[in-house]
Amino acid sequence: MPLEPRSRLGSYEILSLLGRGGMGEVYRARDLKLNRDVAIKVLPDHLANDPERLGRLRREAQVLAALSHSNIAHIYGLEDSSGVPALVLELVDGPTLADRIATGPLPIPEALSIGGQIADALDAAHETGVMHRDLKPANVKLSTGGSVKVLDFGLAKTLAGDGSSASAMVTVEATREGSVIGTPAYMSPEQARGLALDRRTDIWSFGCLLFEMLTGQRAFAGETTSDTFASILTREPDWKLLPASLPPAITRLLHRCLEKDLRRRLRDFGDVRLDIDDALLMPHGSESGEAVPAPVTRRTAIGAVAGAVVGAVATAGVASRFPRTSVAPASMRFGLPLPPDYTVSSSFLTRVAISRDGLQISCNAVLTSRLNTERMLASRARMLIRSIRELEWKPLGEGVSPGSPFFSPDGQWLGIVSLFEGQRLRKHAVNGGAPATIAGFPNSQPHGASWGPDDNVYFIGSIPGGLMRVS
Repeated sequence: MPLEPRSRLGSYEILSLLGRGGMGEVYRARDLKLNRDVAIKVLPDHLANDPERLGRLRREAQVLAALSHSNIAHIYGLEDSSGVPALVLELVDGPTLADRIATGPLPIPEALSIGGQIADALDAAHETGVMHRDLKPANVKLSTGGSVKVLDFGLAKTLAGDGSSASAMVTVEATREGSVIGTPAYMSPEQARGLALDRRTDIWSFGCLLFEMLTGQRAFAGETTSDTFASILTREPDWKLLPASLPPAITRLLHRCLEKDLRRRLRDFGDVRLDIDDALLMPHGSESGEAVPAPVTRRTAIGAVAGAVVGAVATAGVASRFPRTSVAPASMRFGLPLPPDYTVSSSFLTRVAISRDGLQISCNAVLTSRLNTERMLASRARMLIRSIRELEWKPLGEGVSPGSPFFSPDGQWLGIVSLFEGQRLRKHAVNGGAPATIAGFPNSQPHGASWGPDDNVYFIGSIPGGLMRVS
């Protein structure tokens, strides 16, 4: 039976009903132990004793426990009090995306910002080995703080062959190939046919969400479920509904997400995020259709830090190519102040490095109170690294000696020309792990370095001199 206000479920006091659907009921509750409000999800009364739905509820708890991302609502526990199994979830105050769309199409920047956060959430889920399978506006919350939370992984399924922790925990799948499960208007063609699914089904659903945010209309609609399936399988969205000022990159993104042929559909949410970020950096044209300069986007920018004499300014961010319609690059300026009492060291030829996608920056820094001797510099200097999405710098690793930094093309490694470790070229994984030596130079000091796309490191050698390379 439905939970009544002021009733108790274990250590949780039910406050009010938040929503009710075919798959569950969600209540606002008070955690009496930790003095916080939470969301409690239970099965509806007619499914409370259904073994398949009970199993699915428990699997949802396991899936959520395996996911940890700021754009996915967290799970606090699985309560089973008085024979009523319930998920204890993060309470997200704010409207759903469905509520927001009901007021009309979203402005392009707002739609892209929300879409980018959804893409981040699904990218994290896919990396953990989980596909959502029921992505729709009602399952996306817009918190009062401005962040987006993806909800309801009740139909989530582990990706075939994935070896992640999620797939290790979720070992039983209730649905079978040939069954149709999900919300019709957001189902991929293969999902509507009851075929085997992979992560590209979430890409399709995302395309449906983004189209609906931008137009206020569903990409595929019908009066009945059969009509909706017919629309998904045989028709194209009404592309004329898209805003005239929509960046071409987003139009292309939508076409690639809503490609019925699986072989041609976009495969990865990382690419979705790149297209959205590129569009957010793109200046909009005037209403008269006046052409505007195309920016140096994250995908086309190559971070290059020039080796120069001590005291020269490190330069970065040269473009490898521009779109054909480009007439001039736009510039973007912002500051990333170092931690208090630190300054960029002047003891290295290259002092600052920027990754080629423009997302990460690294520098060698030293406490301003310890600039007196080289010995102090060696002991107190640090290699710092920071993502432009994060608020703080962090040391590259414990005890990592400073030097002239340079990023690998994919941004996963930071190379360092070290002065204090026997004049070596070293590489360090930006996300941690043990460093590795690329090469040692006992009788020579390499000057600057650049990691080429051919996986060779190029540098100027003092002995025998000239441009040199090492694998």
